[in-house]
Amino acid sequence: MKRLLVSLLIVVLLGGNAAAQGLYKLQFYDTRGVVYDGLLVWYGPVQPSFVRIRYVDPVSRSSLLVEQQITFVPSPAGFVLRGSNPRFLTPQPTGHAYAPDSFVFAPCFNGFFPCVTAVDEVNQLASPVNEFRLLMPNETATFLQIFSFSTENPSYTSPWTTPWPAPQPTPPAATRAATMHLIVVADTEAPDIGRGNEIDAKGLTREFEIAANQSGIAFSPTIIQGSAFSKISVLATLNSLNPGPNDVVVFAFTGHGFRLASDTDPYPRLDLSRNRQDPAANNLAASEVFQILKGKGARLTITLVDACNSHLSEDKLRRASRPSPKFSPFGISSSAAAALFLDVRANIIVAAASNGERAETDAEKGAYFIRSFLDAFRSETALGNGSKPNWQTIISKARDSAVRLSRGKQTAISIVE
Repeated sequence: MKRLLVSLLIVVLLGGNAAAQGLYKLQFYDTRGVVYDGLLVWYGPVQPSFVRIRYVDPVSRSSLLVEQQITFVPSPAGFVLRGSNPRFLTPQPTGHAYAPDSFVFAPCFNGFFPCVTAVDEVNQLASPVNEFRLLMPNETATFLQIFSFSTENPSYTSPWTTPWPAPQPTPPAATRAATMHLIVVADTEAPDIGRGNEIDAKGLTREFEIAANQSGIAFSPTIIQGSAFSKISVLATLNSLNPGPNDVVVFAFTGHGFRLASDTDPYPRLDLSRNRQDPAANNLAASEVFQILKGKGARLTITLVDACNSHLSEDKLRRASRPSPKFSPFGISSSAAAALFLDVRANIIVAAASNGERAETDAEKGAYFIRSFLDAFRSETALGNGSKPNWQTIISKARDSAVRLSRGKQTAISIVE
C-alpha cells in the first residue's frame, strides 16, 4: 500500500473561457524514502486531466508506472485537484495497490500562494510538494519517453481525455518581439558565503528563464561567477550590452557589499574583489550599475543587489539553516509574465539592506532577500492567483518576508521609476 503521497502543483487559468495546457514535472518522497517522479498532462479546470507517476516498489523492487485522472474542484481558500481511478500501466505486484490522491491548494501562513498538501483519502496521510515545474521545450521529448508516451500517441492522450495538441517548440529568437538579457554576478568562491551565492545564482537564472519562456521572448543569460568574478568582467559585460527598445535587462548581484565613510548614496557598493584584492579599489556602486542600465534604453531594467550596506569591515552574515514555510512554486502565468515584462516601461533598483545594515544569507537556501524576492515573484505570477501582478507589490512582499527572516535586521530599499 502506498504510504505517503505528493503535493501536486497544477497550473490553472481561471480567466475567460481558455484552458491552460501544459506538461509539468513533479517529485516527492514518502516516509519510507521511496522517490515518486510524476508528469502531469493538464487540460484546464473544465475537463479531466491526468498524471503519470513512476516509482520503485521497495517490496517487489519493481519499477512501476501509475496513471490517474485529475479533476479540478474549487474551494473557499484556493482549489483542490482530486485524483481518481488510478491504474497501473506496468504489471501490478501481488498485494500492491495505489490509492488516489487529492491535492489541496491554499495560501501559506506568510501570505504567499500556494502551499500545497496532498491527502491520501484512504490512508489519511499527507505530504508537501518537493518539486514541481513547467517542462522547458528542450526537455519535453526526454520526459515523454521516461513516462512511456509512445511515438504512436503524439497527442499524449489518456482514456479520459480528448486529444491534446503536441507542445510546440519555442519560437526562434528572430521571430520574437523582445529579448530578456539576464546578468547574474555571484561571488561563488567567497569562503564564507560562496555556497549561498551559488544557490542564489541558480535560482535567479532558472526563474527568469521560465519567465522569459512564458512571456514568449528570447532569453540571453550571462553568469559571472567563479574565476570570472571581477570588476573588469562586470564592466565589460555592461559596456557591451546593446538591448533593443522593447528588451528587458535584469542585473542581479549576490555577494559582499559595503559603503565607505564618505558615501552619501543610500545604495551599497558591490565588492568585486578576489584573491585578497583591495575592495575599496575593486567595487562598483549599485547606483552606477543602475544608471548604466538606464542609459541603454531598454523597455525595462532591473538592478537587484543582495549585499551588505554597512561599513567595509562588516561582512554579510551567515545564518545556520532553520525551518521556513514551504512555498510551492507551480509555474508562471503567461498573462502575468506579460504584465510584468512586456506591458511595463520602467527602471528599477532594489537593494537587500538599508544604509548601515548587513544582509543575511543561508548556506542551504541562499540569501534571505533573494529567496524572498523569488517567492514573492512566484506567488504573484502563479496561475490561480487572480490579481494582476506589479513590481511594487513583489518588492514590498519580498521586503516584508526578508524582515521576518532576519528578525528585523535588514530592510530592503528600492526605486521604481
